[in-house]
Amino acid sequence: MQMQTRRPRHVATDLL
Repeated sequence: MQMQTRRPRHVATDLL
């Protein structure tokens, strides 16, 4: 959940 810098805090779909 460290790649969500370009997305909202509640959207941590960078890992998905």
